[in-house]
Amino acid sequence: MNKPNVLWSQKSKTIKFVIDIVNAKEETLKIDLSDSKLNFTAEGQASIESTQTFSFELEFHKKVDPLKYKVQVKERSIKLVIAKANDCEGEWGRICPTKHRWLKFDVDSVELTDEETIAARKLADARTRLEAQHGPIPEEAKIQQLSDMLNVDDISKDLEAAEKEMYDMMRNSYLTIYNGVVGLGYIYVFFVSILRLLIEPSVAQAIRGNYKSIGWLLKSCQHTVFLEILHSYFGLVKSPVLVTATQVCHLVVNPVMLI
Repeated sequence: MNKPNVLWSQKSKTIKFVIDIVNAKEETLKIDLSDSKLNFTAEGQASIESTQTFSFELEFHKKVDPLKYKVQVKERSIKLVIAKANDCEGEWGRICPTKHRWLKFDVDSVELTDEETIAARKLADARTRLEAQHGPIPEEAKIQQLSDMLNVDDISKDLEAAEKEMYDMMRNSYLTIYNGVVGLGYIYVFFVSILRLLIEPSVAQAIRGNYKSIGWLLKSCQHTVFLEILHSYFGLVKSPVLVTATQVCHLVVNPVMLI
């Protein structure tokens, strides 16, 4: 006898099975249910194949109520809902003690808002993607291994985001220090110039005295604007290189020529 593909899902009080048998004959359906085991037999088709007899035996991880179950035979599948025993209600960590190749979790059976369902969908998508790239994945592969494979893209995105955040932090820190140092230089030049104008007897003497004492600082601050071109070239600021270079040359060349 052949084993059909079976999808399972659960709620707090029930377990649901969707058995992949097409055009099942209801008169051949046999369900032998105890509090710990399910024996299922039915005749039908798997896709377009000829009529066959399908059966499987499933031992439950916890106890069920053998008197409370419902069967619905449809054209494309058989649905079986079994009530959990009163003392075993709630979320089961697994449906049975051992794994079966023909038994899989039905990720479409739970609402998408459920985080576990979203994770299951990602896991199923990852399995499909990996099987397409690397061939079949053994059923006995551990969930953690598959989960690690699944998270490769997420990890890469997280690393890229972390690198971008680190780059932005370093860029902002550098620009803050750069602007702060240049700004303090200009502030110092301004206040020294005002003070000398108040002290010296004439404006000409004040200008000559300023040039001798703080001319080097003024030139240094003025020439640091050439760094703006590099900032634009390396993308530290969102400004076209040509426009920045024109502005810098205009700011630097004219005062130097006057001096």
